[in-house]
Amino acid sequence: MTKELVDELAVLHQIKVKGFASAERIAAALGVEVSQVEPLVREAESGGLARYREGRVTGFTLTPAGRARHEVLRAAATSADVAAGLEEAYRAFLAPNRQFKQLTTEWQTRPEGADTAPLLDRLDELHAAMSRLIAGASASAPRFAFYLPRLERARAALRGGDASAFARPLSDSYHDVWMELHEDLLSSLAHKRTDADE
Repeated sequence: MTKELVDELAVLHQIKVKGFASAERIAAALGVEVSQVEPLVREAESGGLARYREGRVTGFTLTPAGRARHEVLRAAATSADVAAGLEEAYRAFLAPNRQFKQLTTEWQTRPEGADTAPLLDRLDELHAAMSRLIAGASASAPRFAFYLPRLERARAALRGGDASAFARPLSDSYHDVWMELHEDLLSSLAHKRTDADE
């Protein structure tokens, strides 16, 4: 992402998608240096659009004013062509998402010591589908391109023997990034979650 694209909307959108986000996590998601993000995060905080919270989950979260500001900026920035491209990506996401949820359940409930190779093979198939989906989504909104290297890092860690890279919370695990991508599609289109998303 170029510096020109790191703007108020990009930062507010990342906070919304993540729920809680540090400047470091926002920068990593956008593929930029933290120094490009920090001033915008501080502006959002001083303007009452975001507040910093500490606890089990630490980071900036949007205030009601921040959510309203995000929606105004999102609507203004989302042309009909962009919305159509992301809607196509969202529709293509739903079937793999159901498969991934089933795979996650099987991963988390597998017997101790069970062979994970068949599950990882299924993840590879879903990863291929997700790679195609991300390519389509990023043609409409370039920020989506940065989901792929994050998914690939988690997948490589899994293949390298790090079982926690599948679904450990708040660690950029494969599940973390997948769910963030889902939320990004929903937020970008101002969609409410429905049964199709579950």
